[in-house]
Amino acid sequence: MEKHDYLMRRTVAIVLALCLSLTLFTVPVMATSYTEVVSCRYDDAFDFSEGLAVVELDGKRGYIDKTGKEIIPIRYDQAYDFSGGLALVELDGKCSFIDKTGKEIFSLDKYDEFALRFTEGFVAVKLNGKWGFLDKTGKEIIPPRYDDDADEVFYFCEGFAAVKLNGKWGYIDKTGKEIIPIKYDIAYDFSEGLANVELNGKCGYIDKTGKEIIPLKYDAAYGFCDGVAVVELNGKYGCIDKTGKEIVPLWYDSVYDFYEGLASVELDGKAGSIDKTGKEVVPIRYAGVGSFCEGLAWVVLNDKIGYVDKTGKIVISCEYDETSNFSDGVAWVKSNDKFGYIDKTGKEVVPCKYDEAYLPSEGLAVVCQNGRYGYISFTGASTSIQKADAISATVDGKAVVWTDATPFISNGRTLVPLRAVADALGLTVTWDAKAREAIFTNGDKTIRFPIGATEALTSTGAKVKMDTAAIIKDSRTYAPIRYLAEFFGHNVGWDNATRTVVITEK
Repeated sequence: MEKHDYLMRRTVAIVLALCLSLTLFTVPVMATSYTEVVSCRYDDAFDFSEGLAVVELDGKRGYIDKTGKEIIPIRYDQAYDFSGGLALVELDGKCSFIDKTGKEIFSLDKYDEFALRFTEGFVAVKLNGKWGFLDKTGKEIIPPRYDDDADEVFYFCEGFAAVKLNGKWGYIDKTGKEIIPIKYDIAYDFSEGLANVELNGKCGYIDKTGKEIIPLKYDAAYGFCDGVAVVELNGKYGCIDKTGKEIVPLWYDSVYDFYEGLASVELDGKAGSIDKTGKEVVPIRYAGVGSFCEGLAWVVLNDKIGYVDKTGKIVISCEYDETSNFSDGVAWVKSNDKFGYIDKTGKEVVPCKYDEAYLPSEGLAVVCQNGRYGYISFTGASTSIQKADAISATVDGKAVVWTDATPFISNGRTLVPLRAVADALGLTVTWDAKAREAIFTNGDKTIRFPIGATEALTSTGAKVKMDTAAIIKDSRTYAPIRYLAEFFGHNVGWDNATRTVVITEK
């Protein structure tokens, strides 16, 4: 299996997050209208990331906030999304990372090539044909010494990076220590605690100690998603669980990752969806079926596209030329060569009048009209979730930077990304896939949040009762922040004026 073939398949790594038990405001239940927040005046515009978006005007790029205010001047030859509070920019042939004030944090002049964004606090750089890693200050934490790979740039995932040396692959941790021997023909990223590797033409899975958990016997193997991985043998695809048990027989022409408990499959030129037992939920009779997002999946019938629910029932008729998945309660659709948006009832909330349209990112969607780009927002959403991007957090007075995910509001509660807050509290975070528990540790103190339970378990044997159960949504785990912070000796407060979660040591 070629590495670039694997990279074309979407996999979702679990991002642990936590829920702040604060009721802020009532969440609308239906998308009813839209507002043009930033007029269509740019030559190009991109999704918001960490509260800022790249825009282009007269061949130059800069950053705006969600009101359309120019925060970082439009003067760069190239600019990329913010990640971990930093963004890569290019000016007059020189590249550097800047912060959200536009201040240059460090230059990349000495390097030949580099990744476009930080992942887990590191960015990969290449010098004289070798790859290494820098931290957010630009310090070389892992000097360039690993072989180039034409298919991808290296990055960390779940604390490990797959690296190549002398034609073989293995894994290092964030200190550069070789944790898993460099002996595989191909090694892929860790996903849900396991990584798929290939040796002598066969693929299987190892854990973070390098132990072979699932034998290397498949022709192809893909990352775990929602506790399930797609595998291929003799040209047929099926699924296994983390014990290696084949829970979906290997008889399909193609199987895609599970989302919301269902996966798209293809057989004899037709597509449908199955559950994790292999039961056919959406009949295999369509020309194409998408992944489920917010309870709906697009389907293609007679060259037109509509949507089905999780019972397989068509809930939005097949009448569109092109569509997207649902996000924030809306999906873009194309009809008569123009784009608009519908809600989950099929109601057209934005007329098909745009030349291009994209899904909302952090509450705003990019649209294009007459060759110019701008942003629209939606009033309400046909999902109980609403973005809460303006919410910030501090730990002992120091701001927390949202990296892999941003806050959102669900059923009146604010959910904020766990990893950044846990790091700020100095906690070690692990995930027990078998027990389905998020585990937080500091020294000899440990608290565990079982999924679906309203009690957290502590290392002393005591149980902590919560008003909100730990949950998994969209492959992310959420647990109440108040109980977590208080267990480790912190108070949690709310500054309504600045919309800030305030965490302080007791």
